[in-house]
Amino acid sequence: MLEYLAEHPGSTREQLVSGLRPDAPKDSDAVREIINPLRWLIEKGHIIEFFNGTLSVPSHRGRK
Repeated sequence: MLEYLAEHPGSTREQLVSGLRPDAPKDSDAVREIINPLRWLIEKGHIIEFFNGTLSVPSHRGRK
């Protein structure tokens, strides 16, 4: 998930799901397997969700 978002910054939740599980129906277990950890990653700051629904991985440039 983090790799996908690093390669596709500005993706929405829907784009993330379709990129990782392109054939999965929207209400399937496969989609829930993506969305549930996504919520945790957003809560912990590993992924940023912007006001317009786009997702991004925080930049760690300059950190040691």
